[in-house]
Amino acid sequence: MSAPATDADSTSTALDARIYDTLASVGERENTVEIEILPDALGPLLTDGDSSSLGVTKKALVRAFTTARRAFFTSNPTPEDGSDDDVVAAASTVILVFDSEHLTACNWRKRRIVRSLSKQGSDGADRPWSPTPPPPPPLPRLLSIEYNFTASLLGSPLHRHAKSPTLWYHRLWLMQVCLRHQQQQQQAKAGLLKREVELVLRAAEHHPMNYYAFSYLRQTLALLGSGGLDDRSELVTPYEVDVKVEPEHGRGAGANAAVPETGVTTSRLISDTHLIITMRDWCLRNPGDNSGWMFLLHILTLVRDGGNDDEVHDVVQQVIRFGRAVQWQREALWTFVELAGSRFGVTTVEETESGLEGWYDRGQGHGQGPAALRLELEGPVANEIPANVPGPRSWKRWAQHLP
Repeated sequence: MSAPATDADSTSTALDARIYDTLASVGERENTVEIEILPDALGPLLTDGDSSSLGVTKKALVRAFTTARRAFFTSNPTPEDGSDDDVVAAASTVILVFDSEHLTACNWRKRRIVRSLSKQGSDGADRPWSPTPPPPPPLPRLLSIEYNFTASLLGSPLHRHAKSPTLWYHRLWLMQVCLRHQQQQQQAKAGLLKREVELVLRAAEHHPMNYYAFSYLRQTLALLGSGGLDDRSELVTPYEVDVKVEPEHGRGAGANAAVPETGVTTSRLISDTHLIITMRDWCLRNPGDNSGWMFLLHILTLVRDGGNDDEVHDVVQQVIRFGRAVQWQREALWTFVELAGSRFGVTTVEETESGLEGWYDRGQGHGQGPAALRLELEGPVANEIPANVPGPRSWKRWAQHLP
């Protein structure tokens, strides 16, 4: 015979239900929420007054995940089944808060959006024809709350979420669905890109060397600036993301040509959002983050192809000045300088009060690669500079000549 339930058991059950409901509500809010794992001493759940942040202990989250997983698979959700959507949606939210790589829960949320948009499209199929196209419909609430939910997960200081390929891919899919649903003007696209940049940089601070976050930002930039949408299909399937990122070498003059539907070019979008300044400042605050430097190199390449060489050279020179001023000895910053020098042909960095000697490009336009950059020094140090193309650790020759 089972023991009778006590007041403590009832209190614990009610607390677990409250924690579950609080976590599930993250996936249905109109605002983003910062989620954090708390030490056990602070209690199982903490929330602030405006519901913009919450903390939960690991033990409480595991109990909520166990309940959510049982509810999710008991409901046996299928693409055609619209019943118990609220129950399954709540369960999928809690599952993804615990496990960022749960593909089944993530794909169910995709199918729910596709089903909703398909229903919305069929409702307007019998509208009378008009010579002027109707204005784009407002963004469905389901897409809006899904954007906020993914931003909450990716921007929170959780264990793996900020570096989750599954969540970044899911957000990229959402971006493509939104752009199919609404044709954004350039000003709206600039605002959208700014928000995505803020999210990516926050995620990169939570998880340094965040390759997945900056890869997402590259694809988003290509999607917004190059119109990387395939208009042959009216609705994106649950697993389709088709975004082409232009290669950084061999990009022709037409790579940044205006897209007929939007009139937006990638270089114009970068300029409107001040993306180069934002990334330069972020990289100088995080000089050891190789992923950030490589993204800065990527957007400098895009801007250089758009014809703005002066801004590109100024940024590279500022980075060299910073590295020498703080005597930076690690790889990421000097690898960026090495690659930028070979790619852009940086000509001269003037001497400054910090003791920066002249740097010259002796191979500009001659395809000499990294060997094109030389130090203008006197004495035995000058003899140590390699005459040929440097090897895999060629960045070290920049650091070894610091004052």
